[in-house]
Amino acid sequence: MTAFQTLLPDAAIDAAEIDPAVVRMARKYFDLRSGDRTRGSTPEDGRVFVKRMQRRGVSYDLIVLDAFDHEYIPEHMLTREFLLEVKSLLGERGVLAANTFSVSKLYDHESATYYSVFGDFYGLKQNNRVILLRLGGLPDKAEIARNAELAGTETAAARRRPRVAAAADRDRAGLARRHADPDRPILAVQPAQLRALATHTEDTMDFTGKVALITGAAGSLGKAVADAFDAAGARQALVDIDDGVLNKVYGAGNDRRYTVAANLLDEASTKRAADAALAKFGRIDVLCNIAGGSARVPRCTKRRPRPGSGCSTSTRRRSSTPPGRSCRR
Repeated sequence: MTAFQTLLPDAAIDAAEIDPAVVRMARKYFDLRSGDRTRGSTPEDGRVFVKRMQRRGVSYDLIVLDAFDHEYIPEHMLTREFLLEVKSLLGERGVLAANTFSVSKLYDHESATYYSVFGDFYGLKQNNRVILLRLGGLPDKAEIARNAELAGTETAAARRRPRVAAAADRDRAGLARRHADPDRPILAVQPAQLRALATHTEDTMDFTGKVALITGAAGSLGKAVADAFDAAGARQALVDIDDGVLNKVYGAGNDRRYTVAANLLDEASTKRAADAALAKFGRIDVLCNIAGGSARVPRCTKRRPRPGSGCSTSTRRRSSTPPGRSCRR
């Protein structure tokens, strides 16, 4: 974002980042600044942001998608429905750039999904893949060459031209086959979910009078969900394991927000939290069960594991060991 501020000082820039820690680090170390023409200080899920901008009728000349979780792009930002929402925000001849993976099991499905929404696109691959497209059709090679020359020296442009042209030809030739291949379905929500989205208007986002119980509420995703329900008029029962962290994130409770600590691995503790929420609000209309995490075990080597290290010489513990590692003799 700071690069766009430097390169396009007169542009109006909106940004959405779900993790408040990332926002803090960007401000501290990368000179991220907000102003009249740059907005993005409030942590928010990218899809929630897109829906808000849809309702406001906002239009963009350029949209950059660069969202990852610990393994891949979040699934709710990888569907045909989400891309249609993004497409609706692009102005005439608007440009979309999406940073994604160059190698994955979903590579062809992702390509087919983008193709089903936007048609032809350029796929520039090195370590990652960057999907580039423009509404109204892709630029031809002559236009790419002119833009490359404007972006750098003639030597740099000469290096870019064949790479971009080759990537364009490769993806343009291959995508039609992938799109028609029944074994390469697009990534989409299920029909029941699609029907709900088709009737999803601004009015149906009104949760006034409803109560949402949200577990994992002190985490980044839980906070984003809670804020979304708060904006939609719902009251929230906010559950997490640490009461101190809940108070730090949400402050003192009020008529709309009620925080309660609970250990969801303990049935009695969970029941007490639910009963407390019912006593506070008298009802629970929505459950968002976001609490979760992953366990880490010590890295295992070919040496005999130390007693009590959690590693076994005869079994593999793939469920809790980082990808590419396993416990073995």
